[in-house]
Amino acid sequence: MFFAPLHVPVHRRLETLAVLYHVVTCIFLPIYAVLVPLFLLITPLCVFVWAYAAWYYYDYSTPFRGARPKKWYRNLSIWNRFCDYFPIKLVKTAELSPEHNYIVGSHPHGILSFGIFGTFCTEGAGFSQTFPGIQPFVATLNANFYAPFRKELMTCHGLISAAKESIMYNLTGEKKGNAVAIVLGGAEEALDAASENYNLTLKKRKGFVKIALRTG
Repeated sequence: MFFAPLHVPVHRRLETLAVLYHVVTCIFLPIYAVLVPLFLLITPLCVFVWAYAAWYYYDYSTPFRGARPKKWYRNLSIWNRFCDYFPIKLVKTAELSPEHNYIVGSHPHGILSFGIFGTFCTEGAGFSQTFPGIQPFVATLNANFYAPFRKELMTCHGLISAAKESIMYNLTGEKKGNAVAIVLGGAEEALDAASENYNLTLKKRKGFVKIALRTG
């Protein structure tokens, strides 16, 4: 077992804690979000479990209807620390008019897609300042929304279902300025993740092109 040296700067420790928080919410929160309510069902606190269950049922379609992005949550200082850890930088090579909607392809997938999370799901890399008037969303597997409590966190980030109907919902209608980011290689590409080696899964991934053509 290795421990961080004592001379590691405080800002670096805070950056590490920010990344750890994200990893915990991705991997461990879904486990505890199931086990804890099961335990509470046999206690007087079970009323809160049933209340959340009712809310979960009522709010089930939110990931399919544009999520619920919250500026205050996306702007928390923890996300600046998160992006500084790697570091993650957002470089603009073209203007995006808020009068149009966009599909943004992202690659490679990686293990936990840290890059696209930092740039599109938070303001740690300054997305809103770089692309004013554009509301970012990130499409992810439906299964990621099944876990209680994590579903609320994900929709606050602007994560939506990767289902065709969900993506179409964000790209059509009167509201403009939406940018839906899709990690094109999906879970299959994640298995090819390796340091300094980018194996992309693209040849069979043409659905996003069809949606782009249909939505303009």
